[in-house]
Amino acid sequence: MSRTCGHRHAFTLYEVVLAVAILLGAMAVMSNLIATGSRAATQSQLQTHAILLCQSKLSEVIAGVEPLASVQNAPFDSTSADWVWSLDVVPGPLESLLELHIRVTLPGEGSTPRAQATLMRWMRDPQLFEVEDETLTADSQATAQPGA
Repeated sequence: MSRTCGHRHAFTLYEVVLAVAILLGAMAVMSNLIATGSRAATQSQLQTHAILLCQSKLSEVIAGVEPLASVQNAPFDSTSADWVWSLDVVPGPLESLLELHIRVTLPGEGSTPRAQATLMRWMRDPQLFEVEDETLTADSQATAQPGA
């Protein structure tokens, strides 16, 4: 008997295999994109945390909570125990300025850090102001007691 009917009521095996192959290929590409997005989100979160720690520690140094001296790989407190910070204090472009470089690092495997942030800030040298204050205090005491 010859087949004269043009209507098909089922898929062929070839069409099913092709559809499954396309579906699996799309799922493989999508899983790769999801993994890349997840890694980027984690790295972004670590980088943001590093910048916030950097700003916080720099504010502590400027406020005088931390000494104004170079420090290498000092640990943070218990809330950020895995992170370390370093501070370099060098003379700035002008005589009265200091250049502060602070770096916060989350160590990783080997020598490559998992996250790192660096900030630089210029700051007036506080020792110059101490000398000026002492000079002004001595001058004001001398003028207050002219005939003593």
